[in-house]
Amino acid sequence: MPNTSNEKRDDAIYAIASAIEDFGNHITEAIFRTQESPNVVDSNFEVANVVDVIDHLAINAGQIAHAIKPTGAIPGEDRCGGKVGSLTESVMGITSGLVKVADAIDRLACAIEDK
Repeated sequence: MPNTSNEKRDDAIYAIASAIEDFGNHITEAIFRTQESPNVVDSNFEVANVVDVIDHLAINAGQIAHAIKPTGAIPGEDRCGGKVGSLTESVMGITSGLVKVADAIDRLACAIEDK
């Protein structure tokens, strides 16, 4: 005849082990869910995960870098005849234009002082 005390102990140990396993499964599932976004899909139209998001960030950062620095593409021409092939060159063109405006204001101020 089995020992009921041992059976109760074994049942309690099994229940505790089962509860710990369930808890571990819930924690694992919760961690996996934090790594996914149902609002973003990957290239296969599946729920995106952290790797997909990091990949999108890297691609977009590369596109920003190409916009900022010259890429070797044929540059466009601005209204003053300057060549613009990147955002950096565009900002330099704006700076050049502002310097010309400042010089014109200075010349105007000098002309007013002379009179």
